[in-house]
Amino acid sequence: MDEAEVDQGAPLGLETRILHSEGASELYVTMVPPGNGTDDESVTHVFEAIRDRLISDEAWIFAERIFAAPDAFTRLNAIRSATYGDLADAVPPTCLVAAGSGRLAGVQVHAVRTDGRPRVLEHEGHARGRVITDGSHKWVSLAGVAAPEAGPAPRQARRMFEKAEALLKIAGGTTADLARTWLWLGDICPWYADLNQVRTEFFTERGLIDPAAGRSVLPASTGIGIVPAGGGQACALDAVAIVGDSGASHHVAAGGDQQSAFQYGSAFSRATLAVTPAGKTLFVSGTAAIDDEGRTEHVNDPERQIAATLQHVRAVLHDFGCRDEHVLSAIAYAKTDEIRQEFEGRRDDVPWPCLSLVADVCREELAFEMEVTARVEG
Repeated sequence: MDEAEVDQGAPLGLETRILHSEGASELYVTMVPPGNGTDDESVTHVFEAIRDRLISDEAWIFAERIFAAPDAFTRLNAIRSATYGDLADAVPPTCLVAAGSGRLAGVQVHAVRTDGRPRVLEHEGHARGRVITDGSHKWVSLAGVAAPEAGPAPRQARRMFEKAEALLKIAGGTTADLARTWLWLGDICPWYADLNQVRTEFFTERGLIDPAAGRSVLPASTGIGIVPAGGGQACALDAVAIVGDSGASHHVAAGGDQQSAFQYGSAFSRATLAVTPAGKTLFVSGTAAIDDEGRTEHVNDPERQIAATLQHVRAVLHDFGCRDEHVLSAIAYAKTDEIRQEFEGRRDDVPWPCLSLVADVCREELAFEMEVTARVEG
């Protein structure tokens, strides 16, 4: 049976949740640097703390995201590479612009200890994924898949999904194997409807949506207004997929106290329960204050939107028997820094390893969104 541990006595700003099972461990590392990593010394401390944590558990990076100021990534990645050494492979971290964050808002790492190091997946000359093989299962992570060369944002989105599909094919999988996606969308509100149309058409073509049968099998997802770093990228995709076992992922179209998002045009499930290397993991999609009819709750009242969002998230967790101690990682997205601080002010009620970031949400009237990853017992 799997069990989770909380890392006690960690360096300042580092929180780790460790999921154990026979033969494997998964580490979810959340690092919020004191002072927003304002100088090279503090940034080096961030990556040293992560490096030392992973080395001590003999774990390899499976997925990594860095949230920082737009002009900080060249230096941050240089420090990261020098600090990590052989721990870093050819897959770069997903680099995301966190508005108003100072130099470095935070880092999240999902690392895995299994019999071997994850294999790197390359497509069109770029390393954009990793795969772990264990018996009949393959676990795939995709990182920062983007297509700035495709032109306008909707075309970039279509090509982004095609590139993700190509990487999954290299690993022996298909789009149907997706358990969880993250869609990082610059300037989200003006073109979110276009993104939904592109995604729905793509998933329909691939059989995830069957209009004739009224059936859909969709991954959990976050679609959030955070700009991929590097310039020219209207969108980028991260993902987790499980290849080789059709029963390894259970998609929850409607969960907790919210109905299916597909009913109002967004092709994702509220959550996915997945078999992962060290147990069972619940991926709770990006969740906001939206009622059963798909309407925004508590317009112009950020405090109540935060409360409603947390209620909706906890309702999904409750469906699977998850309590606060089961949460492995979380991200809170707030429309302004004032709203982010409002959320931070109630963190005693939300004792999860969590990054809180300033980001646009998919509707102008939405002020807050939250995603959670948790372990499920049994």
